[in-house]
Amino acid sequence: MHHRRSGASLPIKVVFLSVLAFFFGCDTSSLFDLGGLSSIRPGPNAAQVNEDATDNNLFDAAQSALLPDDGEISVTGSVDGVNDIDIYALGPVSAGDRITVDVIGANGLNTVAALFDENKNIIDANDDRSYYAGQLDPYISRVVRRDMSNIYVGVAVPRGRYFSSTDGRFDNGTYTLRAFRRHNQTPAETRQQVVYLNFAGGASVQIALQPFEFMRAFSADAISQRFEGQTAAMADRIVELMRADFAEYNVVLVDGRNAPLPEGAVTQLYFGNYNQAFLGLSDNVDTDNAVLDQKGIIYTEDFQLFESLQPTMEEVAQAIANTGSHELGHLLGLEHGGDPLDIMSTAATARQILENDAYFMQSALDEGVFPAGWQDGSALLMQNAGKNPAFATTRVLQDASRAGRVKADTTWRAAYDFVMPTCGKCAH
Repeated sequence: MHHRRSGASLPIKVVFLSVLAFFFGCDTSSLFDLGGLSSIRPGPNAAQVNEDATDNNLFDAAQSALLPDDGEISVTGSVDGVNDIDIYALGPVSAGDRITVDVIGANGLNTVAALFDENKNIIDANDDRSYYAGQLDPYISRVVRRDMSNIYVGVAVPRGRYFSSTDGRFDNGTYTLRAFRRHNQTPAETRQQVVYLNFAGGASVQIALQPFEFMRAFSADAISQRFEGQTAAMADRIVELMRADFAEYNVVLVDGRNAPLPEGAVTQLYFGNYNQAFLGLSDNVDTDNAVLDQKGIIYTEDFQLFESLQPTMEEVAQAIANTGSHELGHLLGLEHGGDPLDIMSTAATARQILENDAYFMQSALDEGVFPAGWQDGSALLMQNAGKNPAFATTRVLQDASRAGRVKADTTWRAAYDFVMPTCGKCAH
């Protein structure tokens, strides 16, 4: 699992990672709706706001910077080191308002920006408006999907790991934040997502602008000789567990071993191969699930690295399913969370990855996304994909997939456990 902030897409797809060992998940830039990229120069009627001397590091202490009903504001502020966060309260918004936030750091200051609802849950975040094009300043443009009594915007020094530029300064400096709104825009629709789970290999796959790689077929034997002859059984369990993760949502998981690739827009997840850095990779963080045909890879051969813990077939299937659900979560618009029990978590120990049946939940954001605020993963999936119309039936399957598990005593693993940081090779 991996992650990086919503990156403005100029139409450049962005990469996303689930990192291992080294990293249980790291992300890159999310697919970004420019909504009309504009200059930082404020309009002639922009309301001028200067950051107060008082501390505005917390939502409850956010500085008021009310966004005019039909206008814009220009905020001049500063970050006083890597631990400083500036949070501004923009006031109420209505469904159909497009809120645009454009931040420029002075003298090379590298910043990240995030937009939050009245409950401090993330709407969108951006580090580099185009990582691949080298455009480092954050830019957010989103049409809100419901009335909100208040929205917040935050600015900080970025702490992203992968697909986050290391150029510029990361200490302190000033910035200009421009925010404006347009009324009566069309919000993103809630849409069913069809996902094809590909265990067969044989495809040449490119994730975002990363190098192409040829996929080997999924094999339990390639994970451990102890699982010789259990490839089909492990794949069955992976599919079952992922379907349980998404049982509540209008997400259709098609087992590629038993069905052809569906017609129309389909996202594909490939299971197989080894990657020395990542457990998984996906095209981007698709904030509103705007693109229905995307790709992700779950590097199943990486799980041979867990062999010192002697995991059971069930545990390995659970870990692979969690990784698959994590990568698909990115493609459905979810960022990284900070709770190890959250499927969207980026950091965990090897034991946590094997032994936790993670789920979509509300958790504090991973600091690589933004160092404040929350993400309600379940609510976002319901917003982006919708409720499964057959949930009453699938709930039975969901409960059955988790029932009857006998947990063995694994305390002996403590001596062999190892940490998987959020994302490795952190540059700042």
